[in-house]
This record gives sequence, structure tokens and C-alpha cells, in this order.
Amino acid sequence: LNIYGSIYENNNKFQRMLKVLSNYHKINYLGEYKHSNLNKIIKINHLMILPTFDENFGHTIVECLLSYRPCLISNNTPWNDINFYNAGYSLPLEAIYTHVNVIRDFYLMDDKEYQKRCINSKKYLTYKLKSRDF
Repeated sequence: LNIYGSIYENNNKFQRMLKVLSNYHKINYLGEYKHSNLNKIIKINHLMILPTFDENFGHTIVECLLSYRPCLISNNTPWNDINFYNAGYSLPLEAIYTHVNVIRDFYLMDDKEYQKRCINSKKYLTYKLKSRDF
């Protein structure tokens, strides 16, 4: 698992969470990144997970979808219908086990299904921007 971004959580709590995750997965905490590297970062990863407490339009979500990558986001965005387009998932932050199940599904997904989700991501973004439904 590649994890990017700042630590907004208590650093000790974050480190404990990383330690627990590292018992099951290889974890790479890569910290903050240069915006100029964002497209490259998105392309080398399979799924963007952005479970934030407060979001607005979601520029990072747009950049991810534009790069043909599905997203797992919180339902605090205008992108909540992403589920219906098989382009990702919009879930309540409290639905921890649902988040876990979605990540597991992506992990176990075969390449053909994953490629469909990637194409749906770009189609979904195009639809949203044309319809101005956000």
C-alpha cells in the first residue's frame, strides 16, 4: 500500500495504524508530494482512497478520474453517484467494514474488470463535467 499526504491525525496514532497494517501488508508511507508528480503517482497506483472529513469540489478526485483511475471517497463530496457508474465508491466515513470490503474487492479484482472500472472512471468524469451535475 502506498500512502501519500500529510498526517492530520495524531502522529503517534498514525504510526500505530501503520504498524498494524504492516503486519498484513507491505506499507510505503511516502509523505507529501510535489503536485507536478501527481499524474505519475496516480498512474502507478490502482485506486485512490480519499476518506476525508471535509471536501469541496474535489480537484484531486477529478485528476484521478481524468487519469482513468477509480476512487474510494467519502460521501462528503458532490461525487456521491460514482457508485452507480462503476467508477469507484462514495461511502460514509463510519462504514469502516464497507471500506475494507471495497479495498479487498479491488485487491482481488481480475485485470479485465479493473480495466472496465478505469474506463468507467473517465466516462463518469466526462458525464459529470458535461452535465454540470456537481
